[in-house]
Amino acid sequence: MRAHAASTTRTSHTYAMTTPETTTELLGRWREPAAREQLFEIVYPELRRLAMARLRGERTGHTLQPSDLVNEAFFRLVRQNAVSWQGRAHFLAIAARAMKRILIDHARRRRARRHGGGLRVVPLEDPPSTDSFDQLVEIDALLERLTLRKRRVAETFDLHYFGGLTFDQIGQVLEIDPRTAKRDWEFALVWLAAELRRSP
Repeated sequence: MRAHAASTTRTSHTYAMTTPETTTELLGRWREPAAREQLFEIVYPELRRLAMARLRGERTGHTLQPSDLVNEAFFRLVRQNAVSWQGRAHFLAIAARAMKRILIDHARRRRARRHGGGLRVVPLEDPPSTDSFDQLVEIDALLERLTLRKRRVAETFDLHYFGGLTFDQIGQVLEIDPRTAKRDWEFALVWLAAELRRSP
């Protein structure tokens, strides 16, 4: 499937007039190219907002733009034909994870170009600025360790930190109370900050 040429001139009118049922219906017809095209038009403003949050603070001249991140994330989702979408929140969660993987891949390539330069440890932010792109690789590795100990906590952190999902949305995806999601986030934030301080 061709990459979507996301126009920056789109307004939020279509998005505002769309009901959750419409999105759910289109997700149910995910295998149909026309349904995917229509869904992309509907969710584009929200995906772009997430992408802009992920990329905020990046230095001028960086080649990774919000529209690039949205397009690549959606393209990766299109290749997941076997996904059984559970609703809008589930779709946003998977899209957020796709963006995360793109950012991690980007950070690794940048580190490789520097021939393995050292990481600059900076405080965790919510959401992260891309000044801390170098740190994303290390955070991703730590999340894998946390997943082995507390999978739900790691997933909560992943969805909020990398995906920008609210605690209400995370509650829908993980089927937990939003207050539990917030507690999981706070635990993960403290644990990861401690682990990062131990980094050489």
